[in-house]
Amino acid sequence: MAHMKRISRMLCLLLAAVAILLTGCQKEEDFSLKKELAFSVPGTVTGKLNPFFASEAGDLAALSMMTDRFLSSDGIAETSESIDADGNLAVTVTIRENIYCWDKSELFSGDFMYAVQFVCDPSYNGPYTALAKSSLVGLSDFRSGKSTTLAGLEKVDAHTCRVLFSDPNEDYHTLLDLPAVRSANYGGYTYGNCAEADVVAKYAKVIGTGAWYVNNLIPSDGKIINFKPSEHYRAGNITAKKATLRCVKEEDVGLNIQLGQLTLGFLYDKELAQAQAEKYGLAVFFLQDGAFLCAKDAPYFSAATEEDTILQALVAISAAC
Repeated sequence: MAHMKRISRMLCLLLAAVAILLTGCQKEEDFSLKKELAFSVPGTVTGKLNPFFASEAGDLAALSMMTDRFLSSDGIAETSESIDADGNLAVTVTIRENIYCWDKSELFSGDFMYAVQFVCDPSYNGPYTALAKSSLVGLSDFRSGKSTTLAGLEKVDAHTCRVLFSDPNEDYHTLLDLPAVRSANYGGYTYGNCAEADVVAKYAKVIGTGAWYVNNLIPSDGKIINFKPSEHYRAGNITAKKATLRCVKEEDVGLNIQLGQLTLGFLYDKELAQAQAEKYGLAVFFLQDGAFLCAKDAPYFSAATEEDTILQALVAISAAC
């Protein structure tokens, strides 16, 4: 009888140990899911990750995870304005100290000045063309080749510069909201040859101040970009250890989430998003220009707002994980 009790006790202990082990494995599995993120966006990934030239939706989404904007991104720069003795609008741009890129290089006023000069260059043909049509002082001489520098762009110190506009009502917040990247990433650029800089940076690892950087990209095989978190992100450490961005057809997003191939998927078609949420038992969150789908218990809703665009929501969610 005592022997049977000992066996019974041993079986109970064994079952308890197995239960603990299984519970531990389950926790580890849940934990690992939080360590790996898989996002999808509608569009195309070409791998041409140059923030001054990119135009495809997938490339822009990837760049939004890696780069900030000088004026609209929180914590990058501060501006002040005044009217100088000649009646020009004088905008002082101060890059905050200790703003680091993923490679631990610091962002300086020279990087901002580089971006301004780059998009004003007569050979530049990317999307940031508005500044080249503005009242920026010295722009005419610069674009005609009479000068290889902009008279209205002045360096004050390592973190501060001044930009002059002849029109005191110029919308400088929009005009100067350029990609915040290290100029070292585009070392091939000299006056008049923006195309060469485009070649240099097409497949380079962008040196940006965003929460992520490219680990590797597979544009020809599944249109996938793999990311690692920046250890020097100004808002703090990213909990997730890696992220993947895929281009997935909008009609396939819900199924991919259900199969565990995606953590979260963005769609432009709000009605389709709602239909897939109902079909696959998912949660849907509506944005300014679309929606995203994810599991109902996913903790992503607090990071985005209904006023966000898809790109803004992608940045906020990926940085908060």
